Amino acid sequence: MRQQKPLQRSLGLSWDVNTDNFLFQLSSENKPITRRGILSTINSLYDPLGFLAPVIIQGKLLLRKIVSETVDWDQPLTDETADEWKSWRDTLIAIETLRIPRTYVPYLSKTATKELHMSFSDASEKAIAAVAYLRTTDSSGEPNIGFILGKAKVAPTSGHTIPRLELSAAVLAVEITQTIMDNLDLHIDTVKFYTDSKVVLGYISNETRRFFIYVANRVEKIRKFSSPSQWNYVPTNRNPADSGTRSVPAHEIHSSEWLLGPKQLLSSEQKNSEDIYQLIDPEEDGEIRATVNVAKTFSTPEHKAGRSLTHDVLNTLMAEVSAIVNSRPLVPVSTDPENPLILTPAMLLTQKTDYIFTSDHLGEFDKRDLCLAEWRRVQALASVFWSRWRKEYLPLLQQRRKWTEDRRDLIEGDVILLKDKNICRTQWPVGIIVNSFKSSDEHVRKAEVRVIVNGKATTYTRPIVDMILLIENTPV
Repeated sequence: MRQQKPLQRSLGLSWDVNTDNFLFQLSSENKPITRRGILSTINSLYDPLGFLAPVIIQGKLLLRKIVSETVDWDQPLTDETADEWKSWRDTLIAIETLRIPRTYVPYLSKTATKELHMSFSDASEKAIAAVAYLRTTDSSGEPNIGFILGKAKVAPTSGHTIPRLELSAAVLAVEITQTIMDNLDLHIDTVKFYTDSKVVLGYISNETRRFFIYVANRVEKIRKFSSPSQWNYVPTNRNPADSGTRSVPAHEIHSSEWLLGPKQLLSSEQKNSEDIYQLIDPEEDGEIRATVNVAKTFSTPEHKAGRSLTHDVLNTLMAEVSAIVNSRPLVPVSTDPENPLILTPAMLLTQKTDYIFTSDHLGEFDKRDLCLAEWRRVQALASVFWSRWRKEYLPLLQQRRKWTEDRRDLIEGDVILLKDKNICRTQWPVGIIVNSFKSSDEHVRKAEVRVIVNGKATTYTRPIVDMILLIENTPV
């Protein structure tokens, strides 16, 4: 009689050596129905490859709901939330009957071609997901599909449109692809990506338009590790990543497309999409520009108090707001190191380099001027808008990412925007780095910058956190 081999265990994931299947064993510990107990239960589901991602994401969404209710870690939940948690927890018992083959496809070493079908990425208001499959073809032309890796993440609670979330899902797909290619000991003939968002495909295929920071950074990352020709459109009802965004009950995961793969990959005829995806304007697809967002949501203290603005005051205020918005830098137009000049929308509209006038330019008003009070009111309202503009838009020009890799230090000849909290409106000076100073870690922490003040060249020494890089100096 053949001896049964014991299960090989790794945390919560087990390997049945006899059947060569992965299986899951749940903890029998009865944990309290509190925020701490729920977090412990969710984290006890050890699933590094993402087999159960559509199941676990439902628990993570419930946990976020509890966090938003400001419940203490060991405080009992409300009856409604507790019932919702028990309903989901009780379904997890079905996971113990799940059996997942360890091999990707049968007879992998004898296959003729190997294609990595990645990205099947998708997003909803609640979650983003990406999943990868290996499609192989044997010598007779028969295709097989195998699940490789999947991931589902809770989406941000607010501030992101569906196109932005779809773009984040595409980035997640690229990140998973990098992980697979670095660790999969196989030669892959083809790598393909799929998304059900034509907006994202338009972003990736774009060659002419410049995006704002959020979109630009993610498109750059996608195109760094993939090409537009690798990206394809898939309808939502044929996208297996959709399971990762809307969740799947535990008793249905074994028959879901998330594990089995999309049926269209079993077709013997696979062709690349030759469609040209047009770039949809960000204003039309909900991609909200920071400039437009600040201007549209601008609400003054007087308005909140119920005090209305007259037609003339509103016109004057909007003129001030337009002046601030149109004074943002667009592209550099001068390479003169003595007098760098940055192109702005206002310069294109007025053909003047000094567009915004402050009270210093206008002199003193006569006390008999009947408009003095209204003028002061408009100036106060404009100052409120400028305060929001400075806090919500200008910081976006300077990226603040977690430092996970070495980046280029500021060097001589770089054109920067020098921050100065004491200067009114958009009069931050543009300058050129003339000298940089390295600290003990061999990174530049401060630099000497030359700016033009009142027509004269002036040199300051400032920390690099007060400098926003506009133009890199590329040595010839």
